[in-house]
Order: sequence, then structure tokens, then C-alpha cells
Amino acid sequence: MKPLSEFGICRAMADGLSFYCKQCINEKTKTRREVLRATKVKAKTRRKPCVKSPTRDGSIDAGLELLLLATPRGIERTTSEIAFVCGCTASMINKIEREALRKLRATKLRAIA
Repeated sequence: MKPLSEFGICRAMADGLSFYCKQCINEKTKTRREVLRATKVKAKTRRKPCVKSPTRDGSIDAGLELLLLATPRGIERTTSEIAFVCGCTASMINKIEREALRKLRATKLRAIA
């Protein structure tokens, strides 16, 4: 039997001491880390399948056109409002905006060159 000084503090336990002694916890942690390192190396060698983001369908384009026609000049809409009308998420609207700006910049660069 080990003395109480060999056990760490654990406030969740009724007696306030850890279930395992410090030496056993260190050994257990060491073996767990070795296993994790071994599995991480295997995970790095395997390539994960690419997850595609949601695609734009006609409802988003229709919603954008509707907003374009219905919103007077000078009035700004938030991405949440646009997403609500288009039936998608605000992050999808942000993605569409980034892609459109990227295309505009590329077209502008081609026109200058």
C-alpha cells in the first residue's frame, strides 16, 4: 500500500485525492502519448477525402437577382439578410462574394496586360 503523499490532488473525488498514484499516472500518460504518436504518423500518411462545400443552385442566384431589383440604390444589406432571402448561410454569401471579387480582379489584371 502506498502512502497518501504518492497521490495527486483531484477535487472531483470525495477524499480529494487522485484515483491513481503519480507514478502510475505518469506511466499511463506515457503509453497513451506513444499510442497517439503512432496513430498520428499513420494518419499523416493517409490522405483524407476532400469534402466539397455546398454548391450554388438556382435559388441563390434568383434570390440575389430579386434583392438587386428590390433594393433601392444606397441601401446596404447585411450578409444575414441576403442569406435569408437566398435560402443559404451567411458564410456561403461571403464565399460567393470572395469568388466574385477574385474574378473581377483577375479580369481587371487581364485587361491591363
